[in-house]
Amino acid sequence: MPIIGQVNKRSVVYASVKQAPNWADTLPAANWLLFVIADQYDHDLFEQLTTSCLNRQPLAICCAGQSASRLEDWFDIEIVVRDVEWEELYQRPYYENLLATTADVDIDNGFWFATLCGPDMCKEPVDTIVCLDAEGIYQNRVVELIGLINSGWLPPDSADD
Repeated sequence: MPIIGQVNKRSVVYASVKQAPNWADTLPAANWLLFVIADQYDHDLFEQLTTSCLNRQPLAICCAGQSASRLEDWFDIEIVVRDVEWEELYQRPYYENLLATTADVDIDNGFWFATLCGPDMCKEPVDTIVCLDAEGIYQNRVVELIGLINSGWLPPDSADD
């Protein structure tokens, strides 16, 4: 995945899920946070996103777009299933490995949160923010947001009134 910028000394990489069929093979092996954009519900794609991403163990998951809440639910369900399987296998609670997920319909707010607040939800340092675009149309906006965030920009409803 190409690096498209940096926020707070963390690399931001981007992949269009529709245009990069091997996107799952290029996910980092450690210390990454997932920011995924999904406007349209797609059962098969959501299943692939959930399984492939969780197999590579992100430190946190931030969903954005019109289907953000639905995709977050997919992640939450798969996380619970995996947690229960782990607890049954090892006969002890899975508390130390809990994974935070968020959802925001607004892509600007979601990306701002993922880059500036999301790493604080993680138990390990985040080196890379992985932006997966299920629509394949948001790369330019994400690049713009990186510049805005690096200049101190706040999303409109985050401004202190």
